Order: sequence, then C-alpha cells, then structure tokens
Amino acid sequence: MSDNLKLWNSVCKSDKKYLRKVEFGRKFTAIDPQYQVRCATEAFGVVGHGWGWTSETRIINLNDGDTVVFADVSIWTGTRENVYGCFTGCRTLYNAQKKKIAEDAPKMAVTDALTKGLSHLGFNADVFLGEYDGNKYVQDSYNNNQLKAYVPKKQPATKPPSGQAKVPKECKKHDCNGSAVGRVMTSGETRYFCDVCNVGL
Repeated sequence: MSDNLKLWNSVCKSDKKYLRKVEFGRKFTAIDPQYQVRCATEAFGVVGHGWGWTSETRIINLNDGDTVVFADVSIWTGTRENVYGCFTGCRTLYNAQKKKIAEDAPKMAVTDALTKGLSHLGFNADVFLGEYDGNKYVQDSYNNNQLKAYVPKKQPATKPPSGQAKVPKECKKHDCNGSAVGRVMTSGETRYFCDVCNVGL
C-alpha cells in the first residue's frame, strides 16, 4: 500500500482556534501563518535545519500609479536541494488614489506564497478543499460537495422600445445626465437603469 498520502493525511486537518473568518469584502477562511509554520516544524524539524524557504521580491509600478510587490517563494524539506516551487504572492505596496504605503505588503506577499506552497503538501487541506466555507484560493471549488448557485450572465443593455408607456427616459438622480437602458432580468422582465450611474429607474 502506498504511503504517498501519509504526510498529507497527518497535516490536512486544521485546529479551528487558529482559523478565522474574514467577513469584509470577499468572505473566506484565513489560516494563522504562524500556526502553519509550527505545523511544518512539527513535521520536518526546525526552520533552517529540517525545512525552510527562499524568497525573491519584485516591485512593479502600474499604469494607474499603484505599486505592487510580488514575492516568489520556494520551499525545501529535508535538504536544501529538495526544493519545490516557486509560489507567488502579491500585495499592493502603494495605493496612488489613497496616497498610502502599506509597509507590511512585502511580508504579507511572502506569507501568502508560503501558505499556498505548504498547502501543496497537504497542510490545512481541509480549508483549501472548502470544508470551512472556502478559502480565497478555492472560491470556485466543487470539493465542498455543494454546487455554487447559478449566477446568470449579465444581459447586454438594450435601448427602451420606442412608444412603450411609462418607460423612463432620463435619470432623476441629481447632477446625472444619463439615459435609460433596458436589461432583461432572469425572470424575463425588462428593467431600466441609468447608463451612467447604473441606478434603477
């Protein structure tokens, strides 16, 4: 009988007290990165002796003025020659609109990449397989044995038919000069929205 899943099965279950729900924006389950390092240390030995990682960071300036940092992380186990990866994490370092620097962005990019890399060995696989309502890496996974609700594609906008009664022609929102466009809803009903601010009319 193969032992290929021996490590995976020994590290795939997470201690719930080291997981937290992220409720703002996209909802997902986050893993405490220090807990992951502890689990890897239990499996392989002290960091720098039994296992470890190397990382290289890249700074990229975007056309909109933002700056992002990429961290390319490779993980080794047993010996430094026994390496796999790399895995890449990315964070916004400078937000031009807010004129704000995220000082922890390089560290967070490394942490994201390290977390993803360890997941390929099975660490916290229950989270990545969607057993805790999904992780940001597996939002589209079917491994939680539930099909995601069908979300119909957005229907293309259509101009209101001429002569139709009670069809709004202009947006009533203050300082908006938008015109009405019709969209066919999933129910088959046509509803009208402003083509500028997208407010229902």
